[in-house]
Amino acid sequence: MRRFFTYLFILSVLILGALIIFLFFTPTEKYIKRYPTAKWEMRAVWISTFMNIDWPENTKISQQQQKEDLIQQLDIHRANNLNTIIFQVRPSADAFYPSPYEPWSLWLTGKQGKAPEPLYDPLQFALDEVHKRNMEFHAWFNPYRALHDTALMQNLDSNHIILKKPQWFVAYGRGLYFNPGIPEVQQYIIKIILDVVRRYDIDAVHLDDYFYPYKIPLLNFEDTETFKKYGKSFSEKEIDNWRRENINFFVKTLSDSIKKVKPYVKFGISPFGVWRNNDVDAQGTHTQAGQPSFDATYADTRKWVKEAWVDYITPQIYWHIGHERADFEEVTNWWKKNSFQRHLYIGHGIYKTDKNSQDKAWRSLNQIVKQVQMTRNTEQIHGNMFFSSSFFKKNKKSIDPVFQQKLYKYPALVPRMKWIDSLAPEKPIHFESSILQDGIVLTWQNVKPKIKLNEPHKYIVYRFRGSQAGALNNSNIYGITRKNKLFILQEKSIFNFLYKEYTFVVTAIDRQNNESAMSQPIILKMKE
Repeated sequence: MRRFFTYLFILSVLILGALIIFLFFTPTEKYIKRYPTAKWEMRAVWISTFMNIDWPENTKISQQQQKEDLIQQLDIHRANNLNTIIFQVRPSADAFYPSPYEPWSLWLTGKQGKAPEPLYDPLQFALDEVHKRNMEFHAWFNPYRALHDTALMQNLDSNHIILKKPQWFVAYGRGLYFNPGIPEVQQYIIKIILDVVRRYDIDAVHLDDYFYPYKIPLLNFEDTETFKKYGKSFSEKEIDNWRRENINFFVKTLSDSIKKVKPYVKFGISPFGVWRNNDVDAQGTHTQAGQPSFDATYADTRKWVKEAWVDYITPQIYWHIGHERADFEEVTNWWKKNSFQRHLYIGHGIYKTDKNSQDKAWRSLNQIVKQVQMTRNTEQIHGNMFFSSSFFKKNKKSIDPVFQQKLYKYPALVPRMKWIDSLAPEKPIHFESSILQDGIVLTWQNVKPKIKLNEPHKYIVYRFRGSQAGALNNSNIYGITRKNKLFILQEKSIFNFLYKEYTFVVTAIDRQNNESAMSQPIILKMKE
């Protein structure tokens, strides 16, 4: 009996040893559960500067602390394999950059019109840091909100447009809003946005859901005099249609203007999630939403997509799956049928997640996981956006595992918009490796394109186990860079058996993420 237990012990040790060797020497990628993920998939997060919702934390921290805070947030999003930052540059007729038209924001320095000291450009800083992490930068503008609280009128900068052109504004509730029916107002806002398009290397212009203000019960938006002056082609009962046409004209004109200045800059809008309830319009959703965009803010969001005035739309579907009045699945499916070949990204209210929520659906991140999974594997939906950044920072320990293991295990490229550009760059040439003292540097060159839109904007380096290149899947992405080289830290070891063969290739992508063919491969021996 003693001999039997001895043999059993030896056998157990051998099995355990074999298991350890198997796990140690076998690439773990094969044995990690692979969640469905597209190579081209929008993965964005909003960074709101209005009232310091996300950044800066407050107006009293130092400039260095401001920068460190933003870098920390961007690092979190990059680690979670997000690829786009929606950064609010104009929260309320003010600016997070040196504007020739509007004052420095109250939410940056604590006093409207006061420049940061020492002087720096937060927009340019954020843009550089976002691009450094190979993410896209979408400049977010609130078009029509001028002042969120009229109690702050006495604190306005002396050069504020409210004081220069008081006839342009309508007081509504506690706020003050640009009057969308005045042609000069439309021209002014477009001028503000185009100034940023011209001066900064942004990837997209992004508008939120503020057009005409959300309705307040028993309170009218006083624009009847404007209607009499500019709405003469409409009957007295058609003021709502006139308001919608004001917003339609603004959206189309802005879209055309952006493309005229920089054809590659994308234009997207993130409206309220419901266009119309079907009890007033058979084409609407089976919902009972309180403020549908068509009727409340006079934003005909369906028309904008149908007419191809926007490159993408991101309805804010901040309700949970199964919501009685506005079910996430119902609203999402409606947008799938009404995206009209433009990119549809779904906006998620991740901020609602709270373990103490009265709504059981929001007590864990499982709600967000289910929502994202529901939007995948369909041609009509091209990705997701999350509101907002500070939630990721405050809940890092719980969010990181969910995003890195369940949702976004591998990096992804921002979806291609073929109506802007569908031609890929030429493949990189002269792909070579050089051995340095502390590692290996990969270098390559690109072929100059005939069309500027097809210039290489970034490069993707892929790695494959063994001596042959495989499919260019995002699970094989080793690195993304804007440079024509990539450094690989290579630790030296006396145990040569730890080094295995890997094949590397590089591809080029342009600003629309059209990808070239792969370069000639390089085979390197690297430590496991």
